[in-house]
Amino acid sequence: MTKGSIDRLGNQIRAEYDELKDDTLIELQDYRTSHKDTIARVFNILCNINRKNKKDYIITYRIKRFESIIGKLYRYPQMQFSRMWDIGGCRCIVNNNKEVYELKTLIEENPFLEIRKIYDYIEKPQPEGYKSLHLFISLQNDNKVIELQIRNKDDHNWATLVEITDLLFDAKLKEFGKNKDLLRFHFL
Repeated sequence: MTKGSIDRLGNQIRAEYDELKDDTLIELQDYRTSHKDTIARVFNILCNINRKNKKDYIITYRIKRFESIIGKLYRYPQMQFSRMWDIGGCRCIVNNNKEVYELKTLIEENPFLEIRKIYDYIEKPQPEGYKSLHLFISLQNDNKVIELQIRNKDDHNWATLVEITDLLFDAKLKEFGKNKDLLRFHFL
């Protein structure tokens, strides 16, 4: 898909927000799954870095869920869908923040990966307490961008707690901070 067709799909999803047409859902599924080969290759590179350096990182990957994509497009009406760089994502859970930055250096040195953008929520945590290093990376000669989240085990456990709270209490802490008391509780 071209950048223009991806952005048109995003606008179509917004226009059909209450009830997406079958053709729109099929096109969205095609776009989502177009990331699978890139994610698999990035995941394999990360696993090789892990093995080569004799580390015990936990490494996972996923394609963003339909509901997450649709919700994000709705919440950010000015966002171009082609700039939603977290359709495909990998996560590395390491032991401490020193290892977060060591892994970042190894990725910077890898000849197959290119870091396109960095958000350092460890150095500058989100107001609600979220901490993680986000690298938006691509393979050499590939226009697909994959979000890589690197965080230590404690910060991962905190983020998982927020997600479980959202699931159990429909708190929507990640998206809107709907329940201020729960948000403050998690921050503390």
